[in-house]
Amino acid sequence: MTINLKNFWYIIAESHELSKDSVISRQVCDEWLVCYRSVEGKATVMRDRCLHRCGRLSEGTVTKGLLKCPYHGWAYDGQGKVVAIPSMGDAVPDNLKAHTYSTIEQDGYIYVRLIVGLDEIQPFAMEYYQKSGWKNVRLQNIFQNNLSNCVENFIDIPHTAFVHKGIFRSSKNELIAAKVLRSNGQVHVTYSNEKQNLGSFNWFLNPRGHLVTHTDSFFMPNVTFVSYSLQSKWQFVITSQSVPISSDQTRVYTELSFRFGMLTPLATWIVKRQAQKVIDQDIKILNQQMSVIKKYGDHFYNTPSDKIHTFVSEIIQSLQDNKDPRLLPDHEQEVTFRV
Repeated sequence: MTINLKNFWYIIAESHELSKDSVISRQVCDEWLVCYRSVEGKATVMRDRCLHRCGRLSEGTVTKGLLKCPYHGWAYDGQGKVVAIPSMGDAVPDNLKAHTYSTIEQDGYIYVRLIVGLDEIQPFAMEYYQKSGWKNVRLQNIFQNNLSNCVENFIDIPHTAFVHKGIFRSSKNELIAAKVLRSNGQVHVTYSNEKQNLGSFNWFLNPRGHLVTHTDSFFMPNVTFVSYSLQSKWQFVITSQSVPISSDQTRVYTELSFRFGMLTPLATWIVKRQAQKVIDQDIKILNQQMSVIKKYGDHFYNTPSDKIHTFVSEIIQSLQDNKDPRLLPDHEQEVTFRV
C-alpha cells in the first residue's frame, strides 16, 4: 500500500478553540480545511469549499450544529450533507455532500486525517496530559520553514548553545556522547555525560551537577519527544507536533509537561514564559534558514551530530516519495560532539 504524509493524523486545533458556534480555518499539507462542531458536539472537518459557487465555508457561521456558507447560505450538517438551500425552499436534493475528513478528539486536541490509510497509525498519545502530579503548558506557533527542518531543530542539541545561549545551554566545550537508533519509522537518541549545561536554570534544575538522563525521540512523520530526568524524581518533557501547512510553512503544537514535586504548581508561569522565549528564537533562526534555502538551495554539510538529522530527513523524504519509512534498514550508531 502507498503511504505518504497524508495518511497520518495531524492536530487541526486544540479542543478548547472550537466551541459549538465557532468555525476554524486551517491548512494541512496544502489542503484548505474548515472545522466546526455538529449539533452533537463532534468535531467535523470538511474541505473549505462550498459545493455551490466555491465560497469559503470558513468565512461562514455555525448555528445549532449547521455550518452556513456566507455566499448563498447553503447549510451543512455534521456529516457534511447539505440540509438547506435558501433559494430552493424545502426542495433540497438528498445527495449533496461536501468532502469530509476523518477526525479524532483526543488528549485535548482535534486531529484530522486527509487520506484513510493504515489502521495501526493513530494520533500520538500524550502520556502526561492531565496526569496526576504533572502540569502541562501548551503553546502554538507558526514557522516559515518546512516539516523536516522544524523537526530536526527540536532534537538538535548543538544549536541550543548559540540560538538559546544563557537560557538553554551555553557553549562550554562539554563532550556529549549519543547512541542513535533508527527503526520502524522512528529515531531514538540516548545521551550521556550531560551535567551542568542547562542554562540559566541549572541552579534550580540540577544544582548539584548530577548526571542528567536525557533522551530524544522522533515518531514519523511529525512528532518529537524530548525527556529530561533530573534530581531523581524530577522530570521535564517537551512534545512537539509539527503540522505541515505547506512546503515552507509549519504550525507547531508544543506541550511542556513537568513534575517538580512541591514546586510543580509554582513553575507553570515561568515554564510558559521561558519556553515561548526559546521558541521565538527558534522561529527567527528557522525563518532565516528557509530564506537562505529559497535563494541557494538546501545543500547541507553534515557533522557527526547531524546523524540524528539525516535519519529523520530520510524518513520524511521516504513519505514524500510515497514510500514506507518502516522499510528503511535499521541503523544504530554512536556519535560524540561538543557543546
